[in-house]
Amino acid sequence: MTTVVFFALYLVNPSVKANTIPILNIASDPALNLKSDSTIKKFSDTEGPAVWAMGVLVTLKLQGKDSGGAYSIFEDFIPPGVGTPLHIHTREEEFWYVLEGQLTWNVGDKLFQATQGDFINTPRGVPHRFQNSGNKPARMLLGYSPAGFEQWFLDVGKPVSDRKAQPPKITPQDIEKAVAAAKEYGVNFVKQ
Repeated sequence: MTTVVFFALYLVNPSVKANTIPILNIASDPALNLKSDSTIKKFSDTEGPAVWAMGVLVTLKLQGKDSGGAYSIFEDFIPPGVGTPLHIHTREEEFWYVLEGQLTWNVGDKLFQATQGDFINTPRGVPHRFQNSGNKPARMLLGYSPAGFEQWFLDVGKPVSDRKAQPPKITPQDIEKAVAAAKEYGVNFVKQ
């Protein structure tokens, strides 16, 4: 705790002398000593399994198996006009960080625009949807906690070999498959 306090003090006031901040000895603290790099991941912008799921290019960066089930993180590439129907997650919290583009959001009873640098959090049980309302593709980092829902994208998505290719057409069978799979993952669609 002392380390955290000194570190926070240093961040607030850089004139604090560096030698007054205790340095942790990782080798002497088993809780801090990582024995394996199995939880350390680094992906370039084009790495990670990718699928087209309902018009969105989803690239998984960190799956539940990589975080002990705590969370999953992926990148969404959303073409103009594409979005999600109003829905509720019953099992996980969801968050987004807008990297590029302009999106219109409905979260609960709020309607708003989100652009580069905006962060949106949706607690479980809150109806939400988004749509790329701009004329250029949008990109977001997206995460779930706990992990698990990322598997839905792998179940319903079409594997991507060329990330620059146009998205495949969405068929009625794709929609049926997505809706059926969503129920298995605790997602309910809301009539508007």
